[in-house]
Amino acid sequence: MKSPYFIGVFAALSLAGVRGSLAQAPTPVTWSVRAEDMLAMRPGAEARVTLVAAIAPGWHIYSLSQKPGGPIAMSIAVPHGQPFTLAGSVAGPKPEITTQSTFDVPVEWYSDSARFTVPLKLTTSASGTTLEGRIVTRFQVCSETVCLPPRSITLPVRLQQRREAGR
Repeated sequence: MKSPYFIGVFAALSLAGVRGSLAQAPTPVTWSVRAEDMLAMRPGAEARVTLVAAIAPGWHIYSLSQKPGGPIAMSIAVPHGQPFTLAGSVAGPKPEITTQSTFDVPVEWYSDSARFTVPLKLTTSASGTTLEGRIVTRFQVCSETVCLPPRSITLPVRLQQRREAGR
């Protein structure tokens, strides 16, 4: 019979191993942000930001337009308190579409890479030649055999006023 001390040490080491393996979960999607320089940085001015999802081979994320009753749709939002707000609908690529017996609606996803255009409008408090804020995207990534839990990623956005030629 094993001592309670041995069982306790074994359980602690086992949990440490599980925690370590969970911390090393795959990250099959890498996000990047690109903002075009703005002509003028004034309240109400509009800007476009491009988010790019680079998706590892064998993985996919679900689309912005995924219907309810299927997998978790991706979303892109601007949190409260930013120097800009959403100025319309986020545009994304046409998703791949299939039917799966698991869901009652068509399943829409992106693989390889996906580019999203986010229209922004500067708030009344926005001023200066550079503004920094955040955009949040929530998505779920899956392969043919496993789905990772949905996650939200906060992406930094930097808007800058164009410099005039000769300056």
